[in-house]
Amino acid sequence: MTTREETMNNGRTRLLEESDDGLVLDAEDVDRMDHAAMVRLKGYVDFFNATRFTRNLRELRAAGVDRVLMDMTGLTFLASAGVGAIIAFEKELQQDGGALVLFGIQPKVMDVLSLLGFASFLTILDTEDAAHRHLSTVKYVPVFPTVRRCPICHKNLRLTREGRFRCPECHVILNVTRAAEFVLG
Repeated sequence: MTTREETMNNGRTRLLEESDDGLVLDAEDVDRMDHAAMVRLKGYVDFFNATRFTRNLRELRAAGVDRVLMDMTGLTFLASAGVGAIIAFEKELQQDGGALVLFGIQPKVMDVLSLLGFASFLTILDTEDAAHRHLSTVKYVPVFPTVRRCPICHKNLRLTREGRFRCPECHVILNVTRAAEFVLG
């Protein structure tokens, strides 16, 4: 089952719904928060469905989501591949001024996060209300248009959006993130 953006009866927008391979991922917008989504996980994330899980998280980013509440109350198992996907997703969000808040983590899943040493790096709260309150303090601030210096020749560049650009002075190709940071390439 796959669903993309649709308006539900309660007026909220369902951004993504996936069900396959032992994992159900349901994502919808969060009331009164721009660029925010609630992701509810049910089932398990293992080696075999971690690729699809990663793809679903990337689709949320492509839809403009920068702040995510991840409800893990229905997640019964999380393999290291799933942990890697969550860590990479959180890093992307933070680079672009967003945040990821996990809540409702089952003891077995928390054990995996703790044993791998990631429990201290992630924002983990007990309840949905606490997670919502925490995420509401993270404000999405659009950064474009802005002026940044080329990391090679130091020419001032006016940036109007994210994407790939060539510096008109030194001709280096720059990737500009949503946070208006440069990545060479």
